Amino acid sequence: MNDTAFNARRAKCPGCGATLAFKVGSARVVVCDHCSYAVGRTDLGFENLGKVADLVPTGARIALSARGKHEGVGFTVVGRQQLGWEQGVWDEWHIAFDDGRWGWLAEDDGRYFVSFQVHRRPTPRWEVLRVGRSVLLAGYRRFVVTEVRQARQIAAAGQLPGRVENGAVSRYADLSGQDGLYATLDYSEGEVPTIFVGREVTLSDLELRTDHLNEVTPPGPKIDVSALVCPQCRGPVSLQNAAMAKQVTCSYCNALLDTSQGVLRYLQQLPKWRPQWLGQRCTFFGVDYLTIGWMRRSGESDGETWFWEEYLLYDEASTSYRFLCTESGHWSFSTPIAAGDVVRVDNQVRYRDKNFKLFAMDRARVTAVLGEFFWSVRLGDGALCSDYIAPPEGLSFEQTADEITWAHEVYLQPEEVWAAYGSKEAPILPSSVGPLMPSPHAEDVSRSVIWSLKCLAAAAVLFALFAMRGPGQVLVESRFPTVSPRDSRASASVQRQGLRPSPAEKAHAVNESAPFEIEHRWRNLELAIDSNVDQSWALVSAWLVNQTTQQRVFVGQLESSRYYGVEGGEHWTEGSRKASTYRSSVEPGRYVLSVESAWAPGKAAPVIDVKLTQGVPRLLHFFLVVLVLLAFPAFCVYRNARFETERWRESDFNPFGGSDDDDDD
Repeated sequence: MNDTAFNARRAKCPGCGATLAFKVGSARVVVCDHCSYAVGRTDLGFENLGKVADLVPTGARIALSARGKHEGVGFTVVGRQQLGWEQGVWDEWHIAFDDGRWGWLAEDDGRYFVSFQVHRRPTPRWEVLRVGRSVLLAGYRRFVVTEVRQARQIAAAGQLPGRVENGAVSRYADLSGQDGLYATLDYSEGEVPTIFVGREVTLSDLELRTDHLNEVTPPGPKIDVSALVCPQCRGPVSLQNAAMAKQVTCSYCNALLDTSQGVLRYLQQLPKWRPQWLGQRCTFFGVDYLTIGWMRRSGESDGETWFWEEYLLYDEASTSYRFLCTESGHWSFSTPIAAGDVVRVDNQVRYRDKNFKLFAMDRARVTAVLGEFFWSVRLGDGALCSDYIAPPEGLSFEQTADEITWAHEVYLQPEEVWAAYGSKEAPILPSSVGPLMPSPHAEDVSRSVIWSLKCLAAAAVLFALFAMRGPGQVLVESRFPTVSPRDSRASASVQRQGLRPSPAEKAHAVNESAPFEIEHRWRNLELAIDSNVDQSWALVSAWLVNQTTQQRVFVGQLESSRYYGVEGGEHWTEGSRKASTYRSSVEPGRYVLSVESAWAPGKAAPVIDVKLTQGVPRLLHFFLVVLVLLAFPAFCVYRNARFETERWRESDFNPFGGSDDDDDD
């Protein structure tokens, strides 16, 4: 971009007389580079806005006049303003695009957002805005209110699109949408907010170039690290990230010190702790981090208190932060995420097409703090914390009166943490089941199920092949009994006398089939009968008689019956004319089938069809194979379920319906 644009207007600085140029059409205020006086442009001319405070050192990686690109369109950084609240200061840059548009590039704790002003549309009133509330902006998807605060103007430089006034207080709300969408409702001009909508970006996305500049960080007062001394004990204080740190802890007397004003200011005295990894470098997921802060937090439920620790990790390349958390020997790596990407439904949330179950919801407070932080941390600071789990991943939610944050967690094995810090010592292993700890039996379940399904498929194919070979070889197919006249007369005589026959006097007959050969040793035998009994019964007992050895082999006993009638106006039936039984294989040889038939006394001899078949596929065998193959997966599922029960035992939202209190009762 040229030094002056066709619509540029020039003014004299009221402070030093230097020439001030409005180089971009969106600029309404210019701050003098020499004396920090601000001049505003109006329809009638120029307005002296007074002297503006110098910029506060924040370690910003973006310089005025830097060139960049967003969504394929080039832009120039033409202005910078700083806003502050009780927890610190953040930067916003006025950027002018080559196509005539203008917008804001904001930095917040290592995260960057580009946004543009949009036309006004229905929005909630400032008084009803609450963090966590859903807001719909016409033309966009759902937003979640993540921050509701008042900020004051700290400093400014370059060309800005709005009025600059030291200490001016503005009210705003930050909104988070899906897929990195971002919005701000600025209520500084009244009840109707100015709306800015954009999305989160990274410095690499913006392709910022500062080749023509001598330094990336704009000039301004900087902390002289070598001159820092603790105001309590006068010991030297070193800062790992001097530009970004909002507070630091003295390593000699454990005094918590504020660094936001360029000098050290005493805040409070802290108990002495010696965290394991504070001040050390580490590598997680291929990114190098510096461990700059540590805090210990506690939660309480049903009179029980527990503690966990959080290490603050700083990535110098991207100026972003991560957290390393540990509780009871369990570790997790935590990455901040956009609240708009999380959808809450009852006791579950959904993020990246995965459901997470609510595990804990308690109020947490800070019990110890050491090192450097990009926000102000005090002993006793509290927040409502909720943990959602889908092991080995989790989501952490924190809410205060004016802000909500979400973070995505990944479980780390202790060995991974020790390796990340290059420690040669043996890691401390957990002695309990952690909320995000992956089940050691989960893979056994999946592997055993896959193995069983393959075996079941093979068994089904084999059974189908055997069944396709036909019902087997029919050895005997005859009609029995063959009754002698004497047996029939005896039965009729007993009936005429009206006597109840003894078992010996029951009607019966013994018959034999024609001889047949059994050639195959390892094939089963099926004996089946079908009779014409009616309001009666018949009993069939069968033996195989070896014609060579005269050895008798019992095949089975079957009953055929059929009864029916009407009772209470309803028809009923009972019994079955057909029946079958199986026997395992017998020795090959020549056999006859000996059949003894019995039936109800006084009844005519029934007609009984008897069929003996060798090699009949049985579903029972297939079902037994299925049971055997499912036994191991069932055992693996049981072990995994026991592990999950142990995981949820400490949760107030136990889906298994049990707790320690229940067990103790």
